[in-house]
Amino acid sequence: MASLFFLKTPVSSLDVGSQLNITGELRIGSAFYVAIQPYNASGGLPFSHIEVLQVTSATGSSNSAMLTIAEVDAACSGPIDTSPTEQPLTLQVDGTRAIFRGVIDSSTPAKVQSLIDNNPEVKVIVLVYGPGSDDDEANLQAARLVNKAGLGTCVPENGEIYSGAVDFYLAGVVRRLADSAVVGVHSWATGDNIEGAALPMDDPQHQLYLDFYPEVGVPADFYWFTLQAAPAAGMYNMTAEDKVTYKMESM
Repeated sequence: MASLFFLKTPVSSLDVGSQLNITGELRIGSAFYVAIQPYNASGGLPFSHIEVLQVTSATGSSNSAMLTIAEVDAACSGPIDTSPTEQPLTLQVDGTRAIFRGVIDSSTPAKVQSLIDNNPEVKVIVLVYGPGSDDDEANLQAARLVNKAGLGTCVPENGEIYSGAVDFYLAGVVRRLADSAVVGVHSWATGDNIEGAALPMDDPQHQLYLDFYPEVGVPADFYWFTLQAAPAAGMYNMTAEDKVTYKMESM
């Protein structure tokens, strides 16, 4: 006997008894963490490993409907050049992974779409160095493409991501951070230097991010945390505790 647990919001479960197969309809683009808990007359037994179920469209990438943490960890391992750069973003295909390095800008959505369309073998984007974004709307557009395609993301040992690159990373359906990975966050500011943290919480300028984070399974509290963490001209490097609190990686 077993129960099937779905981690969305809130956590849901389904008692499947002794069934080996279940069927149902799920919305295209939806994603779930799924675990199975067997039980007997004495009660529940330990949970299985948690896996990711990503429902992709027929025209989307079919390479990662059941991408696992182990696959992402493997893609993020081994020697990787994490040297910094301020050049526009490049996505270099290396087997089943693409190496992300550089600044996100208006050309990034097209680069990500090309990666998805022309490299169906790629399952994981490895962010080795991302200093941020020059175009926040383009960044979130590209991030949504990553999420819709069911790709994983990771930051390897000695990798660094800051500002908008953190949002891009969060779009992965499975996310992993090496112990030494640097994740830097701060407030955004308008062109006339008005800090996001200075605006009322109901200001419509916040909505761009408040719409995005729930889509990729990140608590909205993370957004408010980034605004207070550092001003736009500064940077706050998240602690190990921060990364757990704000669900920065898949567990």
